[in-house]
Amino acid sequence: MTTVHPCYPYRRLHQGATAVEFAIVAVLFFVLLFGGMEFGRVMYVWNSAQEITRHAARLAAVTDFSDGAALLAVKQQALFGSDSLPGAVVINSENLQLRYLNAAGDLASPMPLSPTDNVSACQDALRVSECIVFVEASLCEGLACTPLQYQPMLGLFSVMNIDVPLSSFRLPVESLGFVPS
Repeated sequence: MTTVHPCYPYRRLHQGATAVEFAIVAVLFFVLLFGGMEFGRVMYVWNSAQEITRHAARLAAVTDFSDGAALLAVKQQALFGSDSLPGAVVINSENLQLRYLNAAGDLASPMPLSPTDNVSACQDALRVSECIVFVEASLCEGLACTPLQYQPMLGLFSVMNIDVPLSSFRLPVESLGFVPS
C-alpha cells in the first residue's frame, strides 16, 4: 500500500495532467507550424506563377511558333526544366498557354505558317489580322481560362478553396525563330 504524503494529499488526482497539457500545446504548436509552412507554399506558388508566365512569354517571343517540339521546350524551361512546378503539380505544361496576338490584341487568325510567313503578313496590308505582334503566356485552365485551384500540401488545410491568381504576361514578339537567309 502506498502512503500519501500529508502535505500533498491531491497528488494522485493530478497525475497525467502534464501529459494532457503537453498534448494541447503540441496540437496548437503543430497547427501553427504546418499553417506557416502552408502559407509559405501559397506565397511560393503565387510568386512562381508570375515568374513562369514572364519567362514563358520571353522565350516564346524568340522561338519558332510552328515547331511543336520547340514550344514544348519553352514550356518546360519556363517550369524550371520540368513538366510541372516542383511542389505544385497543378501548375503544369498543360495549364501554361501561349497565345500569339495581332496588333489589335486578338488571336492572329489564320496563323502564319512560319516565322518567314509572319514577316510577309506584317508587310502586307491585306493580311494585318494574321501578323503576330504580341505573344501572351497565361497560367489558367482550359480555353475559358479559368483560375487554377490551389491544392494544399496537407489534408489539414483542405478547406482552403483558394484560386491561384490568373497570371498573364504579354510581350512584343522579337524574331519568333526567324532566321534571315
